[in-house]
Amino acid sequence: MTTQNGTNLILRSALFFVAMVWFFGLATASAETITISSANTSSKELPKVVAEAIDRLQKSSSGESHRLILQGEFSPLSTVKIQWWGDRRLIVSGTCTLDGSALPKETETVFIAGRNLTLESLRFVNSQGHALIVGGKSDRYAIRNCVFDSCRKGAIYVWNDPHAIESSKKRRGIIDGNRISRFNLDEAKWANDGITVFDQRVTISRNFISNSPTESNGIRAMGRDLVIERNVVREVSKDDAGGIYLWGGPHASLFRGNVVRWNRVVGASRGIYLDDGTSGVRVEENIVEDSSVCAIFISGGRDNLVERNVVDGAPVFVHLDSRCLAWDSRPEYAGLAKESVARLREALKDEESALFLRDRYAGLRDLTEKNLKLETYGRPKANRVQENFVRGAKEVWELMDFSAAVKTDFRALNQLAPPHSFAQSTELLPVKLREQFGFQGWDRLQEIELEETKQGEQDGARQPATRSEFERFPKHNPQPVVDVPPQ
Repeated sequence: MTTQNGTNLILRSALFFVAMVWFFGLATASAETITISSANTSSKELPKVVAEAIDRLQKSSSGESHRLILQGEFSPLSTVKIQWWGDRRLIVSGTCTLDGSALPKETETVFIAGRNLTLESLRFVNSQGHALIVGGKSDRYAIRNCVFDSCRKGAIYVWNDPHAIESSKKRRGIIDGNRISRFNLDEAKWANDGITVFDQRVTISRNFISNSPTESNGIRAMGRDLVIERNVVREVSKDDAGGIYLWGGPHASLFRGNVVRWNRVVGASRGIYLDDGTSGVRVEENIVEDSSVCAIFISGGRDNLVERNVVDGAPVFVHLDSRCLAWDSRPEYAGLAKESVARLREALKDEESALFLRDRYAGLRDLTEKNLKLETYGRPKANRVQENFVRGAKEVWELMDFSAAVKTDFRALNQLAPPHSFAQSTELLPVKLREQFGFQGWDRLQEIELEETKQGEQDGARQPATRSEFERFPKHNPQPVVDVPPQ
């Protein structure tokens, strides 16, 4: 009896083991991986083969995520399109170079659009248009650890929807850890930036952008609740452009809640540039070096906070003007300012939108139908500049009216505290930023420099992301993203 029970127990254990192997094997198989290699797929075939692979993965019934791996070198003759609208994550990665030199001029190398889509660890060279475009209505997308070199236009170009007023605080997109050099080879004016984002709730972080001394920007951010942090921007922008550039134009009154922090900008014309009425931005704990025009440029905006930044070398520390009230040499600009106020007035007429906007953005809380007019809202008011450190600036303030009919008392409308100075002998690379300058978010510039070097050595090759990584991101985000507190 004992022997028979022992035999039955062994048999049941063996059957259970076989069942578990089958079950887990099936579960693993359902998360499908497809590899496309240049060894068996030609450059001409690549766009079609990629489309067929995505269609196959879309039809797969289950699994936490799927992977499309690209290997080798391709010079596609038409744009590679990746569109994914599934509830599971698609990760497109691999040891792959996509050379755009065979594409027609102004044609993007890759176009992506969709939901739960990650693109990472790919190398883009010789793009004839933008290297990578992210299309409209995309959500929970990530572009990570890619390399972009020699782009006729920009490297990463996101044109999504920043206008919808949504209460969600979830990140819509992540652009992280990419290495971008030599972009805007067409030398266009006010176009073709290293990274362009027209969206909301996107984090742009740990990107290394360099070598485009043209009238374009390292990072251009247009939208709401964007976080720009821990980026290094070197030797980009000349004349009327910036290392990190935010713009609202006719949407400026609603493009709020943006944060620029913990970045290093070296050798830009305007280091951090808040253009054409950009308002409600927190500019905190950045290091701006060797700006040729101005370190921090505020063009007519209000409710901006400039705090605990370090500026080393610039003709002007902070520029502030009143262009939203009038601009003699550009009378057409008045149309942009009027449209911005009209858009805000319309949004506040909707009860649900008004409740969210006033709760989310402190600078909008006291606005009413009576006081929401261009002559009052357009004043450059409630900007706070405090606890900054500057050396080598020829002027601290550049306060300008652009119209003879406007006389602005900038100091009465804003809190403009003179910056602290620091010694010429201070080397910024090894200094303890918390101890020396009172930084709260990060401590050593050297950390970013070492990360930049490591990124270059790895040349963009990192392990693929998972959904849980996306949901946890960003890890270095101890401060909530909120608008400037009311005065």
